[in-house]
Amino acid sequence: MNAYTDGEEEPYASGKSTVRGKSTGWAKSSAWDCALRLLGRRSHGRAELETKLAARQFDPDQIAEVMLRLDQSNLLDDQRFAIELTNYLFQMRGYSRKRIERTLGERGISSEVIELALLEIDSDTEYQQALRLGEKKAAQMGGLPEQKIKQRLFGFLARRGYSSELCYRVINHCLEQMNSDDFGASA
Repeated sequence: MNAYTDGEEEPYASGKSTVRGKSTGWAKSSAWDCALRLLGRRSHGRAELETKLAARQFDPDQIAEVMLRLDQSNLLDDQRFAIELTNYLFQMRGYSRKRIERTLGERGISSEVIELALLEIDSDTEYQQALRLGEKKAAQMGGLPEQKIKQRLFGFLARRGYSSELCYRVINHCLEQMNSDDFGASA
């Protein structure tokens, strides 16, 4: 028999436990186990993990103890989390520095750690990323009128947090490339 009593099953990976097929929620799970399950799914920042544990109604003293234990075990590191998330958001989602900075701030990461995480993304790298995204998107809009292409490209890049100036630079480059391709095809 395990730590659960009389016929209770161990919690599923989702964190829910059951008694004879009925969900008992998080009540039988320790704050430490819950934190490990959350960290097992993906990295978390300190503030984000504290918020999730509090939402599951663990005692603040338990949460503080768990956070200390996670720090001592090197399982919780805001800087590592910020760098991982920055790389994912920039490379996979195409977000700008500004959008990444806002996202990290919303997750409770300190401004000093955010600055360290964003060191590798300079203005040239950001422009190259925006250009790559713009060219890929523009290639999908070949038959549309130029004004429609401009509107869609601007919205696409702006939603990822790129400045208006950068959006217009990318749009102009893409349109020039599309026009030169059309010119080369008709000659």
